[in-house]
Amino acid sequence: MIVVDDHLALLVLAEALPVADLGDDVATTSLWYLRLVAAATGPPSDMHGPGRLGRVLGALPDPAAALERILHPAPAMLTVLHPMEFAVEMARVQREQRLNLLAAETLGAALHHDGSILVAAPNAGGPIQVAATALRIAYTVRNS
Repeated sequence: MIVVDDHLALLVLAEALPVADLGDDVATTSLWYLRLVAAATGPPSDMHGPGRLGRVLGALPDPAAALERILHPAPAMLTVLHPMEFAVEMARVQREQRLNLLAAETLGAALHHDGSILVAAPNAGGPIQVAATALRIAYTVRNS
């Protein structure tokens, strides 16, 4: 299983990144998915305009169709993982690595499913990458 971030989940669901390019089993966590839904459904900020994900969504050929796939993802395209499956791993990782919930959930999911982590360049680095290395979880950055 490959656990992807919000940016890559958007590209998969928008059919801008074929699932076949990533592997057989592509998934995201509930918190990455929440960030994606919040960006896709929220109003753009009056001060700063739409955020990074909102700009990507708005630049797609058919943003309305992409939004529909985001709100109702087909399991064949992307699985949204439930944290109850891997709460023990998530709690252990958060405690031992002193991570925020998003990072702990991502690492816990990868550990539980014996998977890897794939993130877009804007989300790369930081404590999650350090922890992935310490936990021997494959962590890859994709320039999309």
